[in-house]
Amino acid sequence: MNIAKAYTKGFIQTAKYPRMWFILYFANLLMALLLALPIFSVLKSNFGHSDFFQQLLAGYDATVFNEFFYYYGDALSAITGGIKWLLLAYFLLSVFLTGGIIRTLNDDRFSTSSFFGGGAYSFFRYLGLSILVALIQIFFLLVIAASVGGYIGSHFSNFQSELTAYYIGIAAAVIYLFIFLIFSMVSDYGKFYLELNDSHNIFKAFWDGIKYVFKHFVKTLSLYLILLFLPAVVMYVYLYFEKDYKMATSIGILIVFLMQQAFIFLRVFLRTWILASELKIYDDDYLKLNEVEEVVQSIVDQKVKEIENKKEIVSESVISREKAENKVLETQKEQNIKDENPSEYQINFEETFAKNENIEEKVLTEEEIMQRMVEEEAGHDEVDIQNQDKNIQEEELGEDEDAKG
Repeated sequence: MNIAKAYTKGFIQTAKYPRMWFILYFANLLMALLLALPIFSVLKSNFGHSDFFQQLLAGYDATVFNEFFYYYGDALSAITGGIKWLLLAYFLLSVFLTGGIIRTLNDDRFSTSSFFGGGAYSFFRYLGLSILVALIQIFFLLVIAASVGGYIGSHFSNFQSELTAYYIGIAAAVIYLFIFLIFSMVSDYGKFYLELNDSHNIFKAFWDGIKYVFKHFVKTLSLYLILLFLPAVVMYVYLYFEKDYKMATSIGILIVFLMQQAFIFLRVFLRTWILASELKIYDDDYLKLNEVEEVVQSIVDQKVKEIENKKEIVSESVISREKAENKVLETQKEQNIKDENPSEYQINFEETFAKNENIEEKVLTEEEIMQRMVEEEAGHDEVDIQNQDKNIQEEELGEDEDAKG
C-alpha cells in the first residue's frame, strides 16, 4: 500500500469512530484536571493574597518568575513532587488507551466493551514495550547530551562566538529528535506485531519493529512525517492565536479555554489517525507476507506429501516382494518336506516306469516268429478238435439216456 492510500484510509477509518474520540478526549481532560486542580490549590494557598496571578495574566515577565522561584521555592517543590506522579499516571493511561485504539482499528469496529477490553488485555505487553523504547530513547539522549556537552566544554575557547555552541546544540537536538521519531515508529509497529500475532514477547516485537521500519524506511518515515505535519500546523496556529488573547478578562479566559480544548481534541484525533495509517501499511504487508508464507507452506506440504506417497509406494512394493519371496521359500520348504517324507499312497513315477534290468530282452528272427505262429495255430486246432470230441461224447451220452428211458 502506498503512502497516499494509507494516509487517506487512516483518516476515513478514524472518522468512523466518534464515540472513541470522546472517550479519549474526556480521559485526557480528566488527567489535565487532576494535574491542574492540585497545582491551582497549592498556588492559591501560597499566593492567594499576592498579585502574582495578575502579573502572569498580563504576560510573560522574567522578573516575576525570578521572584517566584526565590520566595516560593518550597511550594514549587511540592508542586513538582505531585506532578511527577501525575505524569506517571498519565503515561500508564496513555498505554491503556493505546491498547483500546489498536484493538478498535484492527477489528474495524467500535464497542465500549471491546475498547476497554483491548486496553486491559494489551496493557502489560504494551507497557513493557513502551518502557523498553523509552529507556533506549533516554540512553541516546544521555549519550548525545554528554558527547555534545563534553565537546563544547573542551572546545569552547576555540569558538569564534557563542553562536557556534548554539548551532552545535541545535544540530544535536535535531539528531536526537530524528532518533526519537525512529524509535517512536518502532514502538508503534512493535505494538501492531503484538496485536496481529497475539504475542506477549516484547523483545521479538521490538526487533520486528526495527526490521520493518528499516526495511521500509522511506515509506514509514515519509508517512510519519506527513502525519506529523498537520499536528505541527495545528500547534503553530494554536500558539499563534493564543498569544494574542490575554486572560485578563472573562471572555479572554473563555476563548483560551475553548482553544485549548479544541487543541486537545485535535491532538487525540491526530494520534488515532497516525496509528490508523501506520496500521494500514503494516497490515497490508503483513497479509502479503502471510499469503507468501501460505503459498510456500502449501508447496512444502505438497512436496512432503509426494515424498511420503513415494515412500509408501516403495515400502508397499518392498513388502509385496518380501511376501512373494517368503511365499516361494515356504513352497520350497513344503516341497522339500514332502520329498523327504513321501506319502504311502503317493505314486513314484520314476520307480514305476523305470527300466527292469532283470527282464531279458530277446530279438526274434522271422523264422522263429513264423514257427511261433504255426505252433499257436496248431495249438488252436487241437483245442478245437478236443472241443468237438467232447461235444460228440456229450451227444452220445444223451442218446443212450433217451434209449434207456
